[in-house]
Amino acid sequence: MAQQYPTTQQAPTKQGNGWGVGALVVGIVAIVAAVVPILGMVAFILGPVAIILGIIGVTRKFRPRGTSIAGIILGVLSLIIAGIVTALTASFVQAVDDELNGQASSTADSSEVAAGSTVLYEVESDGATASITYGTLEGDSFGTEQANGAEVPWSTEFQIEEAGAFDLNVFNITAQAEQGATEITCRITVDGEVIAEQTSTGEFAVVSCSSS
Repeated sequence: MAQQYPTTQQAPTKQGNGWGVGALVVGIVAIVAAVVPILGMVAFILGPVAIILGIIGVTRKFRPRGTSIAGIILGVLSLIIAGIVTALTASFVQAVDDELNGQASSTADSSEVAAGSTVLYEVESDGATASITYGTLEGDSFGTEQANGAEVPWSTEFQIEEAGAFDLNVFNITAQAEQGATEITCRITVDGEVIAEQTSTGEFAVVSCSSS
């Protein structure tokens, strides 16, 4: 009679975990979207999906759980980051809106006292001449004039004669340095107060000033 030996039972072979891989992929996409203000809303959808896939992957027997756990962590982090980015974006937009509204209100108030103000345009350069284009105001009519090959330093001024004629689009000046110059500056002054000043460097440099 042949002797029987006890058979050894082999442990089940671990297989891949598709749920975990899916959770990891969705989690990565969610956390990338979370840091982009416009795409942040996508993270509020993909984050929970990554968490659900990760939980399902963790419950699979004899399957690796590393990708599932990583997917869950990324899903949670994407929701947190998306919430922070969304809140910061909303605060920034509100601050910009308040600033623009404040500037519009300030402009409206100042239009009543603009009559009699003197606007002075100035251009300075280390070169001899410059080409200049600037906005003008005659009564309540706006226009543009040019001074090509103007000797620098150069300046011109005009007065605001009528209340309510104040318009931000009028107060602008653009100047281009001519050959041999290395620097050019423009400046706008209203009643002795500098409201815009810019400097540009380099040959044939262009500089532009406008009121704000």
